[in-house]
Parts: sequence; C-alpha cells; structure tokens
Amino acid sequence: MKNFIYLLFMFALLSSSCKDYDKDISALEDEIIRLEDEIARLNNLELVKLIEEEKAKVKELEEELQRLKENGQANEDEIKDLEETISLLKNVIDLQMAYYEKKIIKSASEVESGNLQFWLLTFNDNTNLLLRKDLVKSLTLNDETDEYTIVLTGDKTFVFNHRKEIVYPTGITLLTQQISYMKGTEVAFEFRVNPSNAKFNYDVTSDECDIKIDRTGDAKTYSYVNTPDNYSIVNIEPSKDSDGNVKDGQYKAYLRDRGGHSPYKDAVALVVSSRDVNGDPVELSSSAMYVERKKDTYLPVVVIHTENDQAILNKEDWIPGTMTIDGAGKFDNYEGTLGIRGRGNFTWTMPKKPFAIKLDSKSEILGMPTHKRWVLLANYMDRTLLRNRIAFEISNRTGLEWTPRGEYVEVMLNDVHLGNYYLCEQIKVDKNRVNVAEMSATDLEGDDITGGYLMELDTYYDEVNKFMSATANLPVMFKEPDEETLQPAQFEYMRSYIDSVESLLYNNDSLASRAYTSMIADTTFIDFWFVQELTTNREINHPKSSYMYKDRNGLLKMGPVWDFDVTTFCSISGFCVKNAIWYSRLFKDPVFVSKVKERWAKFKPSFEEVELIIDDARSSIELSAGLNEIIWPMYNREIINNDEKLAFKDAVDLLKENYRARIILLNNLIRGL
Repeated sequence: MKNFIYLLFMFALLSSSCKDYDKDISALEDEIIRLEDEIARLNNLELVKLIEEEKAKVKELEEELQRLKENGQANEDEIKDLEETISLLKNVIDLQMAYYEKKIIKSASEVESGNLQFWLLTFNDNTNLLLRKDLVKSLTLNDETDEYTIVLTGDKTFVFNHRKEIVYPTGITLLTQQISYMKGTEVAFEFRVNPSNAKFNYDVTSDECDIKIDRTGDAKTYSYVNTPDNYSIVNIEPSKDSDGNVKDGQYKAYLRDRGGHSPYKDAVALVVSSRDVNGDPVELSSSAMYVERKKDTYLPVVVIHTENDQAILNKEDWIPGTMTIDGAGKFDNYEGTLGIRGRGNFTWTMPKKPFAIKLDSKSEILGMPTHKRWVLLANYMDRTLLRNRIAFEISNRTGLEWTPRGEYVEVMLNDVHLGNYYLCEQIKVDKNRVNVAEMSATDLEGDDITGGYLMELDTYYDEVNKFMSATANLPVMFKEPDEETLQPAQFEYMRSYIDSVESLLYNNDSLASRAYTSMIADTTFIDFWFVQELTTNREINHPKSSYMYKDRNGLLKMGPVWDFDVTTFCSISGFCVKNAIWYSRLFKDPVFVSKVKERWAKFKPSFEEVELIIDDARSSIELSAGLNEIIWPMYNREIINNDEKLAFKDAVDLLKENYRARIILLNNLIRGL
C-alpha cells in the first residue's frame, strides 16, 4: 500500500508544471499522511478483531480446562498441555494490547523466572510485560529510530515506537547558568531539548552533529555560531536521575578545557540544528551560560566524581566514584576508581570539608609510595595553608621514623572547584608508612602477639576498641589492628603494656632507675616533643591526634605527628606541652633531660633551615591561595591563629617570624632545663 502511495506521488510530481510545483508537493504530502492514517485505522480494526477472537478462544479453553478438572476426564499431561496453550495465548494477547494502546518500549532485557526465559519489556508509562522467549522469533532495536521490531514464531510482526514523521527540535534550554573549572579539566552541564521526543544528532565526534557551542561574548542570544578556541564539548549523553532512569528530553554535555595558562570567562549558548514547519533548516539558540577557566596555579589538579553526583554527607559511608589527577608536568597522571567519605572531628564541622580516600587498587599518587588510603586536608582554618606542611617538614628533620608525605593540589568535586587541598598519606601500618608487622587475628601468643600495634590518644574517644590507661587516665584507641581483626587477647596485651609503662613512669624508684626504657623508645618521645614545641601545637595536652606504635618484639614509640592547622605557630612564652601525657614524668629523669639537650643541639641547625622551606612553599601555592581566598573568604572567620585578618603574604611572614622567635626561645629554655 505504501509503495503505491509513493508511486502516485512521484507520478504526480513528474506531471506537474513548474509553476504549481510547491503547491502540488504540499497537496500530495497531505494526501500521503491521510492515506497512512487510513491504513493505520484499518490495521487497528483488524487487530481489535483478532484480539477479541483470541480472547474468546482463551475463554473457551479455560471453560474446557475447568470441565476436565471437575470430571476427571483428562490425565495430568493433557491438563498441563492445555494450561500451557492458555498461558501462551494470554501472553500474545498482552503483547497485542500493548501494541494497540501504542505503548512506547523504553527497554527490553532478558530475564529468567523459574525454568522459563522471558523478554522483559519496560514501557514509557513504567508498566512492564514479560514476553516468553519461546514465542519470539526475533526482537531487534533500530538505534536510529528507537523502533523495536518483535517477530513471533508464527511470523506475526509488531513494530513498536514507530513514528510516521521525524520530530524536530523546536527549542533548546540550558539548565546550568554558570560553570567554572581548572586547567585541562572536564566539567558537565545539562540542557533540555523541546519537545522531549525530538530527534537530533548529538554525537560530537560526527561531522553531522546537530549541537554546537556558540561563544556569544555576552549574555545574549545569537543566530550564528562562533566556535570557542579554548574549550570544546567532548561528549553528550542523555541525563539520568538518581535511580539511573533516563530523563526524557534532557541531556548532559561534557566541556573540556584545552589547556594553556591563561584564564578566561565567556558567555556561551548552545545551538541546535533543526527544521521549521516547511522543512527548511534552521538553527535554534539557547540563552547564555557563563564559562570560567580559572588561573593556572601550576599545582596538580584532582578531579573527583561520585556515582550519580552523590553528596558526601558523613564520615561513615564510602561513596563510590572516580578520580583523575593531572600531575601538572611534575608527577605522573592518575586515573582510577575509589570510595570517598568525610574525615576529621573539629575540621569536619567547617564549611570546607576534609576527605578520606580509599582507592580500589593500590596506586602511587603524586610520586608517593603505593597505597590505597589517602587524605585530602582542607586547611580551612589556616590562613597560610602551610601549617601542616611545615610541621611535617620539621618532623622530617628529627629522628622520627616516618612522617606523612603530601603535595598541594587543586580539587574539583562533582564539577565544583573546592580550592587548595593538601593531598597526603594517611597514617596506616605499611612498609612505606608506619613500618610495623601487620597483625592477623591468629597472632595470639608468643612473639606474634607483641606487635605491631598503632594507637591514638584522643579525647574524642570514637574508635570501637579503646580503653582509659590505669594511672594517667589517657584515652587510648586502637587504630590497627582494626575492629575486624583485633582479638580480645591482643586488646588485653596492649592495655597491659600501656599500664605497665605508666606503672614504671609514675613510680619514683623505677623512674630513677630508668626501668621504663625497657618498654619505650625515649628518643622518639623527645623528637615528637620537639615538633609540638616548635609549632606550639597544644593538641597533645588534651590529648588529641597523638599517635604511638609498637612493632613485634619492639619498644613503644611516639609518633607519627599529625594535625597542625589550628592554634599553631603562635607566639607563646614558655613551654607549651612539657607536662602533656607522660612528659611531666619523663622530664623528672635527668638522663632524659640530658638527651633532650643533646638532640636539640644536634637538630637545631636543621630546624633553622625550615625558614627557607616556608619561603619556597609560599611561592609554590601563592596563586592557589588567592583562588582559595575567593572561594573561602577569611574576613568573617573566628580568630584562632591570630592571622585571619592578614593578607596571605603577611600571614606567612608572621608564621615565619613566630617560628624564628620560637627557635630562639626554645634554645634558651632547653639550655635552662
């Protein structure tokens, strides 16, 4: 029938005069549409008649089945065969009804129920149909038209989603008003095309792509396309909701910066190629959106996307996602999957959140040794952004065995630039970190039970396994082994060990005999103390964020150091942690005091060199600090570090001045011990 219609069209076209050409085409197109509608009407009448006939057949078979069951005139196999016939016929009727109701198939997937295989058809009204596969000869999808063709075993054919004509876009709307990003990154924005069933080519790799980005120059709409030089759309895909369902007519576009050091801020519009009511090509433009590429800070850029853009709301739930790192030419790039969650206690309450990262696979990050666990320190309360970095540098100049390594980075989370972060190693037992034996649940006796252990002293007291020490009443928590590994015998071993140390320290006779040195490595306590005093870090007075560890058959050691972003590098007269935890007892031992003086003399020249590191660190993050200040302004902050109202440069100068004065003061104080 259709072939006849189009032959009629061609014949009429060839026989018409040039003068009436447009008029004849329009009339013939109207006639084609009318005839197609008539064919559809006749087909529907035929389908309705068929459905009614098959429903009557089902009713007849069900009555026959009921009669056989009541009279007992059929064996079990005959009844099963009849039930199977009824089931198949009902399944065909369901498919015919869906076709008659012009339902749109959104997806078709293969499922299994019992011993039967089905096609699961999901329609746009969120209803489903299980179609038995033994009824289906073939089921195919035309990616170009979204048509599903279902051929049953008797060659009866149903074409779902068939459209008589292509629906062209009549409008395009940007759903994002502004995006900003860092050098070389890729960000997403969303737009909607009207009507929602409009067809257009959004494959940006195709020469026939119907979507273009137009650099307008200001927030106006233009009909021509001025293609940007600094960025481009690299992918477009249908948008999905949080459950993974496609949003009709809504799309997500990915815009990528092409590099370069210069920032820019443009107003752009999206332009979609379409056709008007006469079939003539037109270009439809959206309103404008601002696109901002921030200054290149020359720092590595960390880009994290959580699954379905989930927010990171707490410190317990790991949110899956992906992470890429542009090493800025200084480090190898990275790309992988991860889990991310919040971290910190006081710092987690701040607007700029710190995060814990757990990679799915151990990896080297920014030149630091391979591991899964990493930390993004926000340094929100630190005007200089340098306090943790410089404290770690001081620690590295002592005899402490390990100090967390780190690098400054720019962080983008779910297409939002969060500013400057310090990406560093998390304190974990590992051959490249806290290098002690990794314990298993079977290490319960002999040498095995003696280590290794990683402990934290912290008044937050929020780990699963914890105890208060017997004499000094210190809050001691197990970091490793964790709660999944630690056994009661291991818990009791370490609690007894800590209590025994305190028993020796708080007994004058054993203190005088230095019996405690059979259980602790006193030089680690000295070096740890240097770092706290030089940075004026009083956290250990609570105590908070203070670590100890013990290897198998080893002594208890103090460290590693951690947490220096608040109330540090201040001007303080006198010692600040001389009486913290066990130090009040240790300083009563003359030999310990003598060792303090000896080690101070050894390390002091190196401590003085840290001033140069402060200058270098300032230079390396100065641009980043400026961007960070725009995102997280300091003018309304609580006064904690006494530099909140200063410019970045002046705040760093004050830190350096306080550090220089602190060395001089400590030198006099330690000599007078």
